Amino acid sequence: MSDDRTTPAEASKLRRAAEKRVALQSTDAEVIARDMDAKRLLHELQVHQIELEMQHSELQQSHCALDLLLDQYATLYDFAPVSYMTLNCKSHILKCNLAGAVLVGLARSAINRRQFTQFVAEPDRPLFESFLEKAFKERPLETNCELKLLKKDRTEICVQLKAQAGQSGQEVLLAIVDAGKGKYPLSPARIPMSALTRREFETLKYVVEGKTNSAIAALMQISPKSVETYRSRMMQKLGINNVPDLVKFALLYGVISL
Repeated sequence: MSDDRTTPAEASKLRRAAEKRVALQSTDAEVIARDMDAKRLLHELQVHQIELEMQHSELQQSHCALDLLLDQYATLYDFAPVSYMTLNCKSHILKCNLAGAVLVGLARSAINRRQFTQFVAEPDRPLFESFLEKAFKERPLETNCELKLLKKDRTEICVQLKAQAGQSGQEVLLAIVDAGKGKYPLSPARIPMSALTRREFETLKYVVEGKTNSAIAALMQISPKSVETYRSRMMQKLGINNVPDLVKFALLYGVISL
């Protein structure tokens, strides 16, 4: 039964009081919800910060290891018994090791940026130009020829040349052996670069750049487990079982450069 003694004014006052109490309760609930959201956000930020710090530490370690490997490769390149030169498509000498400088009888500082054609005996220059063009355009695993080079004193020597184009297509590694010293292998084993899938080649590039599996996964938009699978298959196909040798291979084949 309704209370007939409650006047309309009192009923209105009672309703306003109830509405205020509900409003206060709603405000308290909203504050609690905001506090919980803020705590969750703070937790996520702290976790993300720690993840970034861990990734930064991994990258620093990888970069230090890569710098060490690059130094080792530079030493191997410089002091290799075989004469090595790196040429661009115009035959300009971009790099030359000590054996290469000794072969032509000049200091390395006097060789760099010169055209290799200048050291080729004039009758053999068309042969060399065809040889270099084939190395860049057809990009076989190896390109070979024999010709005569001119030393500093203009004496001629018979040499064997082998060229391997880098993956960038911007340069070739040229191995030169004095034919008078006998024939022996000029270059690394014939590694089936063409056997790598696009994903495996991407993985190779990122690994030798020093990126972690998690970073590679983010770049390739795949899972870290898939990265590990591509990495394992790639190294198996190349016959390489450690990262230092993988870096040397990548440098030699132009996947990365010094």
